[in-house]
Amino acid sequence: MFTVDMTLREAAASFGYETKAKLSNVAASGEPEDQLRAPLERLIGDMAELCSLRRDDVSSVGESRLSDLNTRPDYAITVGNALAGFIEVKAPGKGADPRKFKDKHDKRQWGKLASLPNLIYTDGNEFALVRDGKLVGEVVRFSGDIETAGADLDAPPGLVALFGDFFRWNPSPPRDARQLAEMSARLCRLLRDEVSEQVRNGSLALTALATDWRRLFSPEASDEEFADGYAQAVTFGMLMARAREISLDEGLDRAARELGRTSSLIGAALHFLTFNAENQATLKTSLGTLSRVLHEVHWPAISKGDPDAWLYFYEDFLEVYDNELRKKTGSYYTPPEVVNAMIRLTDDVLRERFDLPAGLASPEVAVADPAVAQLRILGELAEIMGPDSAPPELRMFVTDALANPYAEMDWIPAIFGSIAESRRRANEIKLKEPITVVIGNPPYKEKAKGRGGWVESGDAADPAPLAEWTPPPEWGVGAHTKHLRNLYVYFWRWATWKVLDHDPASDSGIVCFITVAGFLGGDGFQKMRDYLRRTTDEVWVIDCSPEGHQPEVNTRVFEAVQQPVCIVLASRSPETDPSAPAKVRFRRLPAGHHREKFAALEKLTLHTEGWRECPTGWRAPFFPKGEGAWATYPALEDLFAYDGSGVMPGRTWILAPDKDSLISRWKTLTNAPPDKKEDLFHPHLRGGKPGDKHTKKEVKKGLPGYEANFTTVADERGDPSRPRGTVSAPSTGSGSSPTTAS
Repeated sequence: MFTVDMTLREAAASFGYETKAKLSNVAASGEPEDQLRAPLERLIGDMAELCSLRRDDVSSVGESRLSDLNTRPDYAITVGNALAGFIEVKAPGKGADPRKFKDKHDKRQWGKLASLPNLIYTDGNEFALVRDGKLVGEVVRFSGDIETAGADLDAPPGLVALFGDFFRWNPSPPRDARQLAEMSARLCRLLRDEVSEQVRNGSLALTALATDWRRLFSPEASDEEFADGYAQAVTFGMLMARAREISLDEGLDRAARELGRTSSLIGAALHFLTFNAENQATLKTSLGTLSRVLHEVHWPAISKGDPDAWLYFYEDFLEVYDNELRKKTGSYYTPPEVVNAMIRLTDDVLRERFDLPAGLASPEVAVADPAVAQLRILGELAEIMGPDSAPPELRMFVTDALANPYAEMDWIPAIFGSIAESRRRANEIKLKEPITVVIGNPPYKEKAKGRGGWVESGDAADPAPLAEWTPPPEWGVGAHTKHLRNLYVYFWRWATWKVLDHDPASDSGIVCFITVAGFLGGDGFQKMRDYLRRTTDEVWVIDCSPEGHQPEVNTRVFEAVQQPVCIVLASRSPETDPSAPAKVRFRRLPAGHHREKFAALEKLTLHTEGWRECPTGWRAPFFPKGEGAWATYPALEDLFAYDGSGVMPGRTWILAPDKDSLISRWKTLTNAPPDKKEDLFHPHLRGGKPGDKHTKKEVKKGLPGYEANFTTVADERGDPSRPRGTVSAPSTGSGSSPTTAS
């Protein structure tokens, strides 16, 4: 036991006396909040004693102030060597309620620190306790102003209560999987932000780690993508450690070693990311908080014996961590009703078309999910195989499914041997092991040019597999091929390459994906459909979005996905006839609430009435043949002399509300010296040099309906064509003279 020798009044008076002296000293340097640090540290010790704690048991670990750091509070507070929380100090007069901050830096910082579970804001006059972004109780204010009151400063009893609550904080164990997802996502986001800040500020240890990360996992990863990958990998490594009942309060190094004994790959990844002491010190705010909070996780208490308790964990996690990232990448957990239907239909095809009575349970069937390790599929396979069968073997690898399977690792530190072995074994499977079924829900990201790895780019010895899906120029759909640059298309092409193309001795199998539905009828996907008709013998298409684009939320299979989605199963049996186009069957799920769609999927089989035949043309859409009078009507494109994607000028100077302005601009351009003309034209730049639109570009053909002008802009000397009015954005064609105006 110990006695408290001071009163709250004396602690406040001492703090007031010191802060007034500091703030009024004309020789003081630094920001006003810097003058509060020494008095505040003594006040924290006084508050500890008034809260019946030993002063020596409470430590205030101060941080050097860097104005461009938003994720580092001024103090980390430990009680009995355990992290208790953080204190952020603001200049006197700013207040302690972060919701009322006006300064951009303060608001931006609050957006980061709101993830912390135990935080005090103070400007010396006021104190506010904040947890997980929410104010706890009321803001407590001194009686008097610290700049003028001096020893007359007084404090209300609520200040002791606030600090007592702060010092005695302990993490609350999450009650269920969703609460755990939300809690870990907030702290993971803080870790990501802290990594991003430290990399931007030139942290040598993290910069070196980012270089190693790119060589190991993702050569094209930006600093932001590295920070994201780092944060998620560390967070889920800690969660996996707790799932193995491994303590996190004895250091991450020890946790990684313990985890490596049962989960060598995940343990190696956690060790790789956290073994450097300098990195742990650099990221101590977020790593320290994550360790303290996640140490309280007890998996059996969360799952309560329900194997489906984790079914939507990652989707719930992403919703809090970065919902925009979830939308951009299409990272949505597949509803079990959808997984069940995909597994069941695949199993039926194997039984009926491949003469495998045991279907997916057949020993010769190997199943791969290249996009996500979706454990729900394993559960469904176990159900199909029956209770008396051995569970299917689950092999998981850390690798980039889209990367070059022929590439050898030219470098990897020996301490990361299990990661290297994972890469090697994954590539071995890509190259040598026959895969019968590829099934899953690949991510969606449009405008993903450069993100498709070997599938998109190939290498010196092998052309890119995606090239086989690029329509030839004579098909006239080049403007639409940009839509092939989507992550889900890359995964479709990888899956078909692996199952149908790679090994002539084992070229039969099934690809079953649920993805967005653009490839069913889009012009840019004509070669993809042509390939599937030539390479497979049967294709089943299930339209999961009969309502079209942006339907009511409760009608969607994935509630947050606005685009139409579909399930497509493409099969090539040993009896395939390559001279005949695959038979494509199509059906729509019922319009209405998603519960009705799930009910329909539950009853769906290969023989359920309602499947409709699609046209047999090699490039034809994967939609059913027209019926009735509608089928006799001409296509809309047949009624127009020109069918294109619209006029896209790519520059604004060719637009004006009057003709005279356009004529003046044109004369300025054509009369300019050659070295000025390119700048006036505003060319499209690639790598700082003119790209596809520039003054020396030669026009191959003119705009339909207009006389062609094959003179380059660089050589143009004549009067402009007569400006024409338009109701849409005009175009200069491919570098030709401007001919329209609005």
